[in-house]
Amino acid sequence: MSSTAYFAELEPDPRLRRLVAWTGVLLGAAGVPVILLLPLDLWVRLLACGLWVGSSVREHRLLRRGWVDCRALRFSADGTIALLGADGTWRPARRKSGGVLLGKALWLRLQNSRGRVFGELLVGDARQSPDWRRLQAIWRHIGAGG
Repeated sequence: MSSTAYFAELEPDPRLRRLVAWTGVLLGAAGVPVILLLPLDLWVRLLACGLWVGSSVREHRLLRRGWVDCRALRFSADGTIALLGADGTWRPARRKSGGVLLGKALWLRLQNSRGRVFGELLVGDARQSPDWRRLQAIWRHIGAGG
């Protein structure tokens, strides 16, 4: 196989997406009592809580919107990434900093063609999935930088 045709194609797991979404909701909610316990004036704490909740809701919304445009991910040997949209077309995406690939898990931050930045959690097993093995080889080749 030529290196230009070398790619890995993976589909996100809806269960992992729900896990990421609910973790974000729970951590966002957990921040409210922490802010309320700060030794600040009440109005400052209430303002901080409002900003925290607003920021958490915004991040959750951005995450969900990014997922709508991502039915599958294609990682090419040259480091490019494409997302399969709901309409069945592949669109380019940019990898953002903060991604990490472990043996069986990948946390990836992406910016889609609409400019939306979102996170994606993927899992796989190199022994069972040729695409996961190719992803690991591509990731090592292109480096972990953004």
